[in-house]
Amino acid sequence: MENTKPSLEMMKRLMHPKEKKVFDRLVEKEIRLKQYFTMECRLSVKEYGFRWFRLRVVGSFDSNGDLSKLIGSLVNIHSEKTSRLQLQREKDKAVATLNSIVDAVITTSAEGVIEYQNSAAERLTGISMDQAKGMRIEQAISFYQEHSLKDIDYPILSCLESGRRMNQKIYADMLDKDGTRYTVQVMATPLVGNDNQIFGAVLVLNDVTNIRVLSRRLKYQAAILDTAGWVNYRAGNINKAIELLEKAVALAPDAGELHYHLGMAYSSENGDIEKAKQHLKIATESEQEYMGKDQAKEKLEKLVQSISG
Repeated sequence: MENTKPSLEMMKRLMHPKEKKVFDRLVEKEIRLKQYFTMECRLSVKEYGFRWFRLRVVGSFDSNGDLSKLIGSLVNIHSEKTSRLQLQREKDKAVATLNSIVDAVITTSAEGVIEYQNSAAERLTGISMDQAKGMRIEQAISFYQEHSLKDIDYPILSCLESGRRMNQKIYADMLDKDGTRYTVQVMATPLVGNDNQIFGAVLVLNDVTNIRVLSRRLKYQAAILDTAGWVNYRAGNINKAIELLEKAVALAPDAGELHYHLGMAYSSENGDIEKAKQHLKIATESEQEYMGKDQAKEKLEKLVQSISG
């Protein structure tokens, strides 16, 4: 980069208006105290427009100690400065994007030390960015099994150790710094560089407390309807049973046992065999373990055989 020593008065005429005021303040503040200053400024360059330079200014004083003149040097830093500004714009854009995300986002180093968290994470943990930065992640958040106080493998540390992205549908309870309990959906993803080395991880927490509370209430209501429906089925009140069991399945569509009960009701004499097969198929394919799963499989096989026969 080229060093030059132009006339400061000429240089000031070429200076961008926004930097002229800064220059004058620095002259008054630093040079009068017989100190030098360095600043970055834009100067108008013929055929190129404004370009970035680093300016270093010192004062020359006479025998009486009065300022006689200013001496300056310039270094062309346009490429370096524009790259830094572009990088800062990208960083600001990324931070703004992360802060606009509803989910809590926390990034850590490869050692599990917090480097960044967005505003949603601040609200969820109760810890500000300034407080969290430099803390180990397990000091900021405690995770437990849902509905209990049993510890679970720490999501982001497991992610860093294994180098694998965690299942997005992991639910856990967490406590913030004030002891408030939340239910969150957790996703942890390692950050891998071009050299395939892990240099950190991202932890995303989706606060599903209200959703899970509502889900538990719906399941409770579904269980009451299912019990009433199954009692009616066993008593031979098939139409009433189907009415109640349909409502139960609507509230808890993933509950295999409810589909089993509804399928059995539909398979009754003069029932809807196609609907019976549909619900029994869902019941047998369910990951849920429940009393009657083997009976559901047997009933489905019999219905299929009776139709094919």
